[in-house]
Amino acid sequence: MRIIGEGVAVRSRPVQGLVSGSDGARGCLTGAPRSTKVRPVNRRQALNALSLTGFAPALAGLAASLAPAAARAALLPARTLIREGDERLLPGVGATATLEGPTAEGGPRTVTRWQLTVPTRISVRAGDGRSAAWTGADARQPAESSLGDAALLPDASMRLALPALFGPGGLRMAAARWSLDLRRSRMALLDDTPCHVLGAQHGEVGRPTIWIEHQGFCVRRVEVPAVALQLDLSDWDIGDQAGRFPHRIVARVRGRVVADQWLLRFEPGPAKITP
Repeated sequence: MRIIGEGVAVRSRPVQGLVSGSDGARGCLTGAPRSTKVRPVNRRQALNALSLTGFAPALAGLAASLAPAAARAALLPARTLIREGDERLLPGVGATATLEGPTAEGGPRTVTRWQLTVPTRISVRAGDGRSAAWTGADARQPAESSLGDAALLPDASMRLALPALFGPGGLRMAAARWSLDLRRSRMALLDDTPCHVLGAQHGEVGRPTIWIEHQGFCVRRVEVPAVALQLDLSDWDIGDQAGRFPHRIVARVRGRVVADQWLLRFEPGPAKITP
């Protein structure tokens, strides 16, 4: 248990780092005691998981370690993954999330308030008194606007990606925005967790992808090569808002960490995902 700002208590645990992986993921999370790797599943690990954690996750892990043809047998249809993934993202649609942590590489620790509405609104406050605010574009206001110290704002790619994930259009609209091909998919491990990777098949790199857990259906990663963005959403099971919003969000652009933030407070919104 740790106390962070304004009497808000959140539970924390060691967070895994990220180093170069076989699919091109790279970079390193600060303060990470062990590495997070994207790699094929080891057969012996998968069989051990079978006896320890149950049949379904172990089967998915074993499938990911086999030839692509065998791995495809464990893949779920894209429409199922989209539906289940949207169910996990639903509490964040129209919500307000307050995050703590730097919004730029080497930048000061900040408190960032995301209003995941249409338009999206972001306000940032640094410990030295500086502040910034940003409002996204919508039908009534076709151009985004900002006030204050723009250097405090999250990277432009993150300002677009997070609202797309937690937007009323759901994962299908986000996939269309990123030109993600839902007909292509594969399985891979992320932090030893079997994930469905929508948008790319085995051996394909440089394609936009969305990573969804095989068992919990939480969105764990988004890759948008067009803007060199990798967005990791982890620790969905920590804190009072367990299962409703990721406890940690890390954004990388061209392999460099541009935001590393922890959830302080979450207020669900009234919006809903439109089919």
